[in-house]
Amino acid sequence: MILGYIRQSNTPKQYTAEAGFFQMGLDSSQPVQLLRVLLDKSIPCFAEISGGKYRFTIRFMEPSSDKNRPVQTTQDIPFLLTRCIF
Repeated sequence: MILGYIRQSNTPKQYTAEAGFFQMGLDSSQPVQLLRVLLDKSIPCFAEISGGKYRFTIRFMEPSSDKNRPVQTTQDIPFLLTRCIF
């Protein structure tokens, strides 16, 4: 129930990750507890998120053809991002 409340604490906004990469700064006056990334099911990628005190980065990864570690896509990826705050 609490997690559902946090997920719905803000409105999602549309962004595009150019060549599978997106970065955004964080506002210290408005701490973010959770990032929620929504991606269309037809896009064969998943989000890899890393963050720090001042910014976060989202890389959209796709499976590698040689079945090793996934690689960052070269496509522009549209997605919805919610910065959840409680």
